[in-house]
Amino acid sequence: MRPWLPAALILLQTQTGLRAEGVARAGALEPIARMKAWMSAVQQHEPGTADAAAAAIAGWSPFELHELSADLVIFLGRIDGAHLFKPRARPAPRPSSPRPRPVVYAIRALAEELLPGTGPEVSNQFLKRAALLHADVAMLTPRMEIPAPLPEQPYYPKSTPNRASSDPIVVDTDDGVAGDLERPTLHWQLGRTVLSAIAPDPARDETVRLWYRASVAYLEAQERFGDCHLHLIPTLEAVPGDARLLFYAGALHEAYASASLQAAADSMRSRGLRSVVRSVDNELEEAEGFYRKALAADPGFAEARLHLGRVLGLRGRHPEAATELRQAITQLKDPQLVYYGELFLGREEAAVRHRLEAREHFERAAALYPRAQSPQLALGLLARAHGDRPAALQSLRNVVALPPDEGDREDPWWEYLLSHVRNVDALLDELRRPFATRSKP
Repeated sequence: MRPWLPAALILLQTQTGLRAEGVARAGALEPIARMKAWMSAVQQHEPGTADAAAAAIAGWSPFELHELSADLVIFLGRIDGAHLFKPRARPAPRPSSPRPRPVVYAIRALAEELLPGTGPEVSNQFLKRAALLHADVAMLTPRMEIPAPLPEQPYYPKSTPNRASSDPIVVDTDDGVAGDLERPTLHWQLGRTVLSAIAPDPARDETVRLWYRASVAYLEAQERFGDCHLHLIPTLEAVPGDARLLFYAGALHEAYASASLQAAADSMRSRGLRSVVRSVDNELEEAEGFYRKALAADPGFAEARLHLGRVLGLRGRHPEAATELRQAITQLKDPQLVYYGELFLGREEAAVRHRLEAREHFERAAALYPRAQSPQLALGLLARAHGDRPAALQSLRNVVALPPDEGDREDPWWEYLLSHVRNVDALLDELRRPFATRSKP
């Protein structure tokens, strides 16, 4: 049984000047050689594996990836055949030095090698494979950590408030305490960039939609909330109105409101670091907004309604929360989600002193998972609040009688904030399957 969010990665914005331009350029490939190496890696990579092609791209420095991102604008503008490519969200970075006209022509010539004779199928297939390559590099290869230890002084100098830009840094957290620093990977950005050139409209392409869903699900399942925060903003612009992605955004902010991540953000601020995690009230408000948007896009999205009900309860709107939870429970089929619904609805009934109704819901939750401690503790607290000492003691005895090993208690409550991405492996398999060139052993 996992403890409550033992480790997470939260984002901070810091004016350190750790941009790609400042990275040593020794051994960096020239633009044409870099584009050829990239194209070869895209064509040779087996999706879902950390093969030689992925390892080669993973070995590129932030400077080389930055330069690749800039050159891709030239490359992709030629692939669409009409220079219609417009990077979504942020514009692509400028190269460290202007590209000579022969280099631009050479990059365009490389792109024209992919142009199909009668339609965009070949270039679309290549671009999707490129996005899979960068996703696999981000997921399956080692990450680059910032070698300097976490400083005691503020990480961004207050004497330079007018720097041109700030750089995001990801902070590893453990049990509410800020730890090591990491650079956010550029590979998610590169994946988004190539998918933006899918014809005729990337937002309507099912592979694009699945890539975004699977990538966000992966980052949340791995508790890489900082990377997810950076990835979600352009994701919601690239695939607007997608109920599942809006739901993931709500889940991110609901996690930000948790005690563990709030404590981690406080730990960061105490050491002079700026976190994107805001107050509990602000994060719950954000979560509610995204859950409502998800339900507007898909009114039958019962899991989103379940989360909305919990968030409303945490915001003190108990009758409204109870209404949403009752509707969610009638629609849910997954026993684990029903368990959450019964626990949350029991808490909402208890909040308005409906003891009998609350007890009924807690007992239903206990029946679904007899070895779970949460329903028994909830029953004990309910009995104590109403002065029923014998019932409270019996609930405690029931908890004591449970297996001593937490792993044997089978209480889904500990996994609630990650329960919505339990299917991440299935999503990734579905995404990669059409592009596999060899069967799995």
